[in-house]
Amino acid sequence: MSNNSGFNLESLMTPALAATVFAAQESSLYLPGGIIPMESVPAGSTVLQVPVLAKASAGEKDSAAAPFGSDDFTSTAITDSTVNIPMSVYARRTILRDVGGVNPATVGRQLGNAVAQSFDQDVTALFQTFVANTAVTGSGTNSALTIDDMFDAAAELRSNEVMGPLYAILHPRQTVNIKKTLNTAAFANADAQNEAMRSGYVGYVAGIQIFESSFITEDIAAPDHLWEGLVFGEDAMRIGVQKGVDLEIQRRAEAVGWDLVANLHAGVGVVDQARGIVVKSTGTVVET
Repeated sequence: MSNNSGFNLESLMTPALAATVFAAQESSLYLPGGIIPMESVPAGSTVLQVPVLAKASAGEKDSAAAPFGSDDFTSTAITDSTVNIPMSVYARRTILRDVGGVNPATVGRQLGNAVAQSFDQDVTALFQTFVANTAVTGSGTNSALTIDDMFDAAAELRSNEVMGPLYAILHPRQTVNIKKTLNTAAFANADAQNEAMRSGYVGYVAGIQIFESSFITEDIAAPDHLWEGLVFGEDAMRIGVQKGVDLEIQRRAEAVGWDLVANLHAGVGVVDQARGIVVKSTGTVVET
């Protein structure tokens, strides 16, 4: 079998694999592991087991000046449970024919984006399951999201002792009203206003780092179709990964070309519903 220099296995694999992995990591909010904690699933298992420990009762107090007593501090059992997160295989396949000389890196980018999109959609689909806390509904005109709503969401989680970093994943149509608010005289020359004007990035509001995702779903049963974003703490969810984004290539004689299959072995699940709160609001277009 004869191949030209652009389509032998080595020259095809290297640029296509690099482009696939890079595109998936860059386009996904969650695969880098910076927002939702990520844990490795060992070989031989298809499930990530996340231990959840119940909160211990308040500690006992004994004065250091008091004489040493005959009793130890009371032992209190700390109950535990396990959240099982099954792994799934995410994959996207295409055939790259010899004819035409298509750039393998371009194909790799599309495959990486496809795998990342499928995984991100599974993550955002979990947002609607956070029902432990009453959802915050936009208090602006036509239920638009306001800065005050973000403070309300943060206050609810802080009241539930979620004291670590807080993140928000919102639809771009939800965040646009916050950006417009930052562009008013009340925030003149503030860092948040400058950043919103330069890059369109909301940044931190009410101690919440805000990110945008086009995969946020709508509650079409509501009188106004409300986007359902989420504000959550870092222990609300977990991602399990057994194999990161990869690309397999093999010769496909029947197609006079190559089979390219991008894949990811991963899963995501909710660990503690009380650590997240749904944020519902309309956007610039109010659908009814």
